[in-house]
Amino acid sequence: MSNYSIKKILLCGSQAKNLRFIKLLATVTKTPVEVSDTLPELAGVRGASYLGYSAYHNVNLAEVIYKFNDKGTIFRNESLDLKLNRLPDQKYYIMKDIAETQRRYNRLVESAISI
Repeated sequence: MSNYSIKKILLCGSQAKNLRFIKLLATVTKTPVEVSDTLPELAGVRGASYLGYSAYHNVNLAEVIYKFNDKGTIFRNESLDLKLNRLPDQKYYIMKDIAETQRRYNRLVESAISI
């Protein structure tokens, strides 16, 4: 068990242009998504400058991001539709069940052909 918790998701680059994806990410993760107000075309340059600063000054990259990153627009799951809010959890449960069943079938086939 880790001692980490995710308080928000920072999103930049081309994904930050896709409003549907941003809202879906906030709904599925139940976590606020912050979209940088920096032009998506400049996100790579900004990230490279953070890495350079971090390496040159021997500072943790997370500290550099918090020091220099501008506050962006925050998107939260604001849907009041209970069905929509439950759907991602149910889909996750179904996909997890499918994966576990597939592993079980693989073990059955492996045991049949390994004799």
